[in-house]
Order: sequence, then C-alpha cells, then structure tokens
Amino acid sequence: MKKLIIALALLLITAYEIKPPQLTAKVNEESIKVYQGSYCWKEIGRGVCADTMSPEEMVKRDVPTVVSKGEGK
Repeated sequence: MKKLIIALALLLITAYEIKPPQLTAKVNEESIKVYQGSYCWKEIGRGVCADTMSPEEMVKRDVPTVVSKGEGK
C-alpha cells in the first residue's frame, strides 16, 4: 500500500506542469499588453527554463503603452 501511495504521489508531481504565474499588468484598472520573456522557474523540487526571442523582436510590431511615473497606483 505504501508503494502505491508513493507511486501515485510521483505520478501527480510529474504530471503537474511547471510554469510561472501568468504575466499581467494594469494601468488605472485597464489591462495592457505584456510579453513573457525567457525565464527559469522552480516548484515542488522540479524546474524548467524557457527561452524566447529578444524583447526587441517581440514588440517591434506593437505600439507601446506609455505610462507616466506613478500612474496607476
């Protein structure tokens, strides 16, 4: 029985997808577009890293959102 519980626990841990929290940003309660860049994340004793294109490549076709210092607090 103990081996079955250990096997089930390992199965659950390995089936769990490791990733960082979803990236969001708001200014004055309005969501603005954001991009997830390269990252490494560790949870439950396991880790994952992901690479993305350069920040310049990710945003080159978008119009930037201009935010003044202190805006949205």
